[in-house]
Amino acid sequence: MARAAGASRHGSVRIATQKALTWAGTCKPGDGLGIAGDEVLIVADDVAAAAIGLVDLLLASGGDLVTVLIGAGVTEDVAVVLERHVHDHHPGTELVSYRTGHRGDALLIGVE
Repeated sequence: MARAAGASRHGSVRIATQKALTWAGTCKPGDGLGIAGDEVLIVADDVAAAAIGLVDLLLASGGDLVTVLIGAGVTEDVAVVLERHVHDHHPGTELVSYRTGHRGDALLIGVE
């Protein structure tokens, strides 16, 4: 169990509220930001594209399960797009999503 916990990774997706320069490039209001640790690693046109980029980074070192918590104001379409992407590009990896309605980050993503 300790080995599995040590191998888990997590990140979040936020919606940019202002123009800013990040490590991943310049973002503008409405962009999706993929964040791991304290750094913006993905800047994309929307939440779904940022989530795909972040999931790909989190799965780069492997993983069997992706858990996505869907925040307030995010449509179920995002979960469908992510599930299809994981199925098509990460065979053998399962994705589960839960609508939590949390405030702040659009998505919370964990990989184990």
